Amino acid sequence: MQEYKFSSTEKVFVAITSPIIIALGAGFWLSPLKDKSLAGLIFILAIIFIFGSCSILAIVEAFKTKLVIEDDKIIKTGIFRTTTLDFKDIDGFSKNILYTEIISKEKKRKIILTNHYSNIPDLQSFLSQNFKNLDSTENKEKGSSLFVTNYKEIKYIKKEFLKNKEFGKNSNEVMRRSEKTKKFTEPFNLIAFAAFIALLILRGNPIIVMINIFIPIIALFISVKSRGFITIIKDKITNQPTLSGAIVGSPFLLCISVFMSGYNVYSYKAIWLPLIIISITGCFTIIKIYKPMRKESRKAKVFCLAAGSILIGAYLFGAAIHINCTFDIKPDEIITEKVLEKRRIRGRKRTSYTITVTDWENETEVIELDISSRQFYTLKENSNVNIVQKQGLLGIPWCYVQRE
Repeated sequence: MQEYKFSSTEKVFVAITSPIIIALGAGFWLSPLKDKSLAGLIFILAIIFIFGSCSILAIVEAFKTKLVIEDDKIIKTGIFRTTTLDFKDIDGFSKNILYTEIISKEKKRKIILTNHYSNIPDLQSFLSQNFKNLDSTENKEKGSSLFVTNYKEIKYIKKEFLKNKEFGKNSNEVMRRSEKTKKFTEPFNLIAFAAFIALLILRGNPIIVMINIFIPIIALFISVKSRGFITIIKDKITNQPTLSGAIVGSPFLLCISVFMSGYNVYSYKAIWLPLIIISITGCFTIIKIYKPMRKESRKAKVFCLAAGSILIGAYLFGAAIHINCTFDIKPDEIITEKVLEKRRIRGRKRTSYTITVTDWENETEVIELDISSRQFYTLKENSNVNIVQKQGLLGIPWCYVQRE
């Protein structure tokens, strides 16, 4: 009998990283996204649950999961179930850079092992001596390079890209077009990052805000119009031109910049439902019209729908808050409150400053407001401060501390 378990190195890695991930999830409870609305509370609790449950499952799997090879069968003991395959029922095995797969003749039953198991080369050697290597047979259902880890498929995908008549008459023309297009896409990605830096420096500048909002839209339009030649996500296999920096990076940076711009938004309840609906609908539409996605498997499409919805959600959140606050021309309401406490929070790359005042809508509670470094050193505890309350262009209330 032979037994295989996760390697000691992998167990140590999981034991160290999982508590960190749990702590990050718990940290969302203190996030600016948290507000007093039921929808905001459910959203934060869902994030904490996902982070926590995934980390706990990873720890349990690393220490409990094992594979046992007996005289006539292979048994894998997992967290929720035990899978047994008799030698006579095994059709063969497949291996790639991420995992080893033992497949039954029924195709529906299989054992999947990540390559983090100890003595995985010995296991693969045993399988090659006793069962058929399914990688040696040509896979006729080739898709694009998403989720591809098989070496033969990687070679096939490179070849298919160079042979694609939509991209060029021959492989040389495709390569020339690729290099020429990169002279446009690479500076475009740099411009997207520069626009984000400008947004942090020139806070509230309407022109910079609109540039950051339109960059991902323009990049996505160019990528879709290229019919897959310019990719949305960087493809390391084909090394095609990509606008991933502008399409994937910019939305997250736009979202992050909201919390670095000094907008004190104290209620997000008006944005959660439309944001979720539009994100899922928009991502589904992009998957339908983006040509390379038509060749992907159902698994890949589901993954892209989930990841794309998060991406679009981040973009819409950042764009909505910036538009709501930057272009707010509704009348101001000045509120005077006493500074109860002021705090300086030092981070790795940035120091933030806040003051604590009584919540003017509920005097039994207090709220924290972001302020500038200059205001931090000017304002004193127990002194009065003017707070400008705004209704928001999109109806999302926010405020800021008035400068003296």
